[in-house]
Amino acid sequence: MDLLNDLRVITVLFVKLENVFFDTKTKQFKVPTFSNVVAAIQTITFHLQGYLKFLVDDKGILVVLAFGTTPYSHGDDSVRGVVAALRIIQTLGNHSIQCNIGITTGRAFCGWVGSIERREYTIVGDIVNLSARLMAASEKLNEKILCDKTTYNATKNNFQYTQLDAIQVKGKTEMIDIFVPLKNIKVRKGKSSRIGVAHQNVTLDINVSPTPPPRMPIKPTTNQEPDVEASLIYSPRVSVNVRKSPATSSQSLIIGRKEEKRIIDNLLDQLSLSHISGCVVIEGGVGMGKSALLNFGFTKGNEIGLRCVAGQAESLDRSTPLLLWRAIFSQLFVQESGAGSRSFLNQSFDSNPNSMNTQKIMSIVRQKVKLDQICSRGSVSLKLKDLLSLLNPLFNVRFTPSIKLARLSADAKKQLTEELLIRLLKGICFSSPLVIFLDNCQWMDSSSIDFTCSVMNANLAILLVLATRTEWEARSRFYGHGQWLWVGALSAEDTEQLVCTRLNVLRIPTSLRNFIERKSQGNPLLSEELAKCLLQLGMISVTSRGSGSAIGSVEVLRELEDLELSENFQGLVTSCLDSLPARLLLLLKVASVIGREFDLETLSAVFPVQTDLSSMASDLQLLIKRDFLATVSPCDSLIPTTSERVLFTIKSSVVSETCYNIMPFSQKLRLHRNLGEWYEKKKKEVGEGGGSFNWTLAHHWTKVAEHREAQENVIAKAIDYLFLLGQECVESLSVSEGLRALLKAEALLKRLPESFECPHRFELPTAIAQCSPSSSPG
Repeated sequence: MDLLNDLRVITVLFVKLENVFFDTKTKQFKVPTFSNVVAAIQTITFHLQGYLKFLVDDKGILVVLAFGTTPYSHGDDSVRGVVAALRIIQTLGNHSIQCNIGITTGRAFCGWVGSIERREYTIVGDIVNLSARLMAASEKLNEKILCDKTTYNATKNNFQYTQLDAIQVKGKTEMIDIFVPLKNIKVRKGKSSRIGVAHQNVTLDINVSPTPPPRMPIKPTTNQEPDVEASLIYSPRVSVNVRKSPATSSQSLIIGRKEEKRIIDNLLDQLSLSHISGCVVIEGGVGMGKSALLNFGFTKGNEIGLRCVAGQAESLDRSTPLLLWRAIFSQLFVQESGAGSRSFLNQSFDSNPNSMNTQKIMSIVRQKVKLDQICSRGSVSLKLKDLLSLLNPLFNVRFTPSIKLARLSADAKKQLTEELLIRLLKGICFSSPLVIFLDNCQWMDSSSIDFTCSVMNANLAILLVLATRTEWEARSRFYGHGQWLWVGALSAEDTEQLVCTRLNVLRIPTSLRNFIERKSQGNPLLSEELAKCLLQLGMISVTSRGSGSAIGSVEVLRELEDLELSENFQGLVTSCLDSLPARLLLLLKVASVIGREFDLETLSAVFPVQTDLSSMASDLQLLIKRDFLATVSPCDSLIPTTSERVLFTIKSSVVSETCYNIMPFSQKLRLHRNLGEWYEKKKKEVGEGGGSFNWTLAHHWTKVAEHREAQENVIAKAIDYLFLLGQECVESLSVSEGLRALLKAEALLKRLPESFECPHRFELPTAIAQCSPSSSPG
């Protein structure tokens, strides 16, 4: 049951009721009145889709409300909380029942606690305590409602507030800013709001019979798993069927960006006609369509006969040297061996091309690097055969290192590796120009950045097309080279066209167009996700014009202003995740801990609930249909493998990060430990020739060792894998990444007592010192 628990942003209300249970004048208990109070508060809470709990003790009757708990996460949970408070004040006040309310918004634990015999859904966190403090403070200040600053900031456009002087509350050292919501709620003229009606107009009768509440978080049973298609969290449920043409898929069509497409078009034509090299950097925020422009360039390049390859950096792994270029060279070598080119969307990481054996790689290298004796270092004369072992990390092969190469310093080996790879690229693009697309460059490892600069300055028949977010630290190294494209917001017309394409319609209603334009602010990804979310939540419907028509029409079923969707990605994703059945959400959570790519075997091995493979495979297909997952070609994987298998990836990094962040630490800790043990088992099965598992093992065991109560043997195991990873990075000429791993190991070593036997205790200082640039021999 604890697998359904998570950490999420919620809005909490503490309500203290006075004169409900006992009449001080007549000295009699008022059980009927209390029952009606409960019914009224239940009706208000359930109508707004919130969590409700009554507490009765010697201090009186307390009611705890929360908005945003599983499975009812909304983008406007703070607004719902304030509306609920105002409705409770109005309704109970009409019947001479006094109450005081504190409202807070923030991150809290939401989930089931207790034993097998008895357990209940609860919320725990600092904001819960603060809400109780504000409730008590409101009574002392003679105010009905007090809100914290977070709630105020989230709802200030919906309500009028009065700010009071900051107060000191128990358990807090800093002063707390407090705000009082006024009675009138700002409602647009001519608009009615399902949850935003002015509270003086609320006429909820305290004596009405309680209506059946909608579905609340309850203890699920294994034999009552909700159906995927019947899991929408809003009521009434609206069935939507969209007939989408592949030709108009957002993955194959880019909207707007005329100037950016023109520049990329010109550069591709120059390369094709005159073999003029170049570099273009596409920069923009999250979801602005950088990858779509790369897709456009990739498709265009293939159409005019250019050889195109693509790769993308990985946020979780910035330790593996030349990680991004491993994908590029692997694709090039596969093409040289006779395989065809894949589409841009299927180009991915490829450090493990199992279809390529040592003889094939050696043959291609000898064919492209035609000079037998290519360089010398001091008195050491090197031939091509002496340098082949430098390719071991890139292709996961085992060329025997030469004695001559072993004598050279790490810097010299790095320079030789770059020179060899540059000569390879020169030979590959000699007869046919090459276009290299690099995505997510803000996550490139240092070796990939250095080599990209070397390729840019090598004057080869290569066009580099790079895409990066604005936070790229290495961007200054590319200034002055080629063209720099800033990808900003789409125009209102382009945003409308994008939504029409996403919904497969010719036009959309004005209210929908204005709503998406105002919420997305021209962000393509958010515009698409808003349209998708509104469709899933039953706010709009798309119907086909006829049995033979692929184009439909849109109808707005409910007032869009009724639902104040979150303006940030993670809030929007959380709302969509809550529409999934528990088993699918749990599957996504586990996948987010495994990493960007995973296979069915690994997922089933660490999945915390016993599930047969066929059912799990069916669930993965459902997640693919819902656009949460995608399949990846086996040869495009970073994960060491010895056999062909289907790999899956979480399509959006925002989805992956959100799933990981909402999991309690105890869940993540258990999964990281299970994954560490699983990969240790796989490492033994595969053996030395099956590729390195050191980064994966170091990552998962370090996560386990970071826990303050981690056992000494676990910390020692994490140190061991970090040390091996550091040594591996240094040997692969990625000194900075190796130093980072060794420093992590050193920090963990400080947590072990001197008496604990650690094999690397005395090796670490020497290894760290050797990573210093000044320590490398010339």
